[in-house]
Amino acid sequence: MFGFDYPNQSNYPYKTNGPAPNYNNNRPVTPIRLSANPHESFWLGNGLRDYPPAPGQFLDLKAGGATRFEVSCNRAFTSYRHPGITTPLPAHACTEEYPLHTVNWFNKQPDISKLGGAALAIAYTSDAKNVKASDFTVISVQYRAVWERVITFNIPSGMPECPPEGCLCTWNWLHTALNTRNPPAPNGQPQGEGYGNEIFNTLMRCKVSGSINNNNKVGAGQNPVECSKDAAKCVKGPKKPIITWMASGNTVNFNNDQKFGYPVYNRGFGFSNGAQQDAIVPK
Repeated sequence: MFGFDYPNQSNYPYKTNGPAPNYNNNRPVTPIRLSANPHESFWLGNGLRDYPPAPGQFLDLKAGGATRFEVSCNRAFTSYRHPGITTPLPAHACTEEYPLHTVNWFNKQPDISKLGGAALAIAYTSDAKNVKASDFTVISVQYRAVWERVITFNIPSGMPECPPEGCLCTWNWLHTALNTRNPPAPNGQPQGEGYGNEIFNTLMRCKVSGSINNNNKVGAGQNPVECSKDAAKCVKGPKKPIITWMASGNTVNFNNDQKFGYPVYNRGFGFSNGAQQDAIVPK
């Protein structure tokens, strides 16, 4: 993951006289907001392209299987926290209700339709400096994100191997009106029904293992289309991640005056839950 130890570089193992790991790191989950309206050179990877993972570290995508993630508001709430802390890890992505920005409550069964879903996408390049949003294709969607801390993404079978230097992957989520809680939060601040206008885009180095087929390729993604009222409008086959509200690189042109559903990773934008097997096509 890029920015794993921000503001330090991931030069593991650390020397005794070097910087200590930043176990209290929430920089990679800082929202990318409409108010900043950044260009693609920033928002892709959330401005952390200069903070790569240590050499040789890759996310392992198990084609035909599942890959486990920890999703959290802070590294301190995950198993990558300070090794001296032994209190039980939280079951949810954050330790308080308010930061989750959802209409769900911890002590009740969540309404999955209110979460919006998250997506894992891949680009078959290792060039983090020059990769573009158009290079990424969604390969897995998880309707239950963001809610639990530990979550799995099912990976399509028959994916080709990455180049020796690895691929690049992104974890993608949008904070929209569906993720804004109402009534007020515990701190007393009112929670309206307005839009979040935030995207979350975490960049990772990854490789593919498992059920590999080098006669296939991950197809070039098309822009997803809102199709909640008419399934015939849904884009079939490979799709790009949803990028909106940004100054460049948008794949969905969305504004708050439109009447269709909010941009989410579910059937409303043509994404099924689980491995996106239709993203894998013959060469």
